[in-house]
Amino acid sequence: MFGNKNKEVQSILVTTTNTIENRTITDYLGVVSGCEAYKAVDGIHNHDYNYAEAYQKAVKNAVSKAIKQYNADAIIGLTTNISYTGIMQEVIVTVQGTCVSLD
Repeated sequence: MFGNKNKEVQSILVTTTNTIENRTITDYLGVVSGCEAYKAVDGIHNHDYNYAEAYQKAVKNAVSKAIKQYNADAIIGLTTNISYTGIMQEVIVTVQGTCVSLD
């Protein structure tokens, strides 16, 4: 999808907190988001798996943007939103966070 996935994912920190222990935020670069949809019709037994897979893809999308658009060292304050579209029984998982540079 975007080159060497492992290198990109490993080269940036992602956290739901607003700070990173033992690191200093030197610059706030901007906000990124990522989203992914999945079908809710697979049944309750597959819901956890489908959600987890969609969440991971949404985070990877946000990480890719953070690296390519901002050359960020981390994404902090990551939030998650889940929306049921009602159209074709899709659920959309959206993540959003702040890109930062670290010392």
